[in-house]
Amino acid sequence: FEHPKIVPLPKPLTSSSFEKGHYYDVSKAHYDKDWSLVSRWTPANRQPTREGFVNVPMLTTENEGASLVLPFKGNAVGMAIISGNDAGTITYRIDNGSFKTLDLYTEWSYMLHLPYYILLGSNLPDRHHTLTIKVSGKKNPNSKGNACRIVHFLVND
Repeated sequence: FEHPKIVPLPKPLTSSSFEKGHYYDVSKAHYDKDWSLVSRWTPANRQPTREGFVNVPMLTTENEGASLVLPFKGNAVGMAIISGNDAGTITYRIDNGSFKTLDLYTEWSYMLHLPYYILLGSNLPDRHHTLTIKVSGKKNPNSKGNACRIVHFLVND
C-alpha cells in the first residue's frame, strides 16, 4: 500500500476567495432589548428543524424594529440563520453604506425551520467594519411573523 503524495494547494484564482471564512460567534453582536441570546433554541411552534440548528445558541427576535450592530474584521460577512414560517425581513448595511432589504422567508419556510446561509457583503477592504441589522415591519405575504434567528455570523478574514 502506497501512501498518497502530499501536494500543496494552488494559490487562489482570485483575491476575493473565501478560504479564510469561519463562523463568528453571535455573542459578539451588540443588540437592543428586542433580541435574546437563547442558549438552546428550539421552535415554539414545533415546526421541524435540521440537526445542528436546534438546541444550539441562537440570537433571536420576533420584533419589528429590533436592531443590532456587529463589529468585525475581514473582507466578507454573512450569517447562518433559521428560516421558519414566521421569518421576517431585515434591512442591513455595512459601515455607512446604504441600507439593503433582505426577505428571510424561503420557499420552504412554511414547512420547516430551514438552515440558510446568507452572504451580506464581499470584496470589502480587509479591515475593521460594522454590520448593522434592523428587523423591518414589511414581511413576505406568506410569513406569519417578523422573526430573525441567527445561529452564526460568517466572516472571512
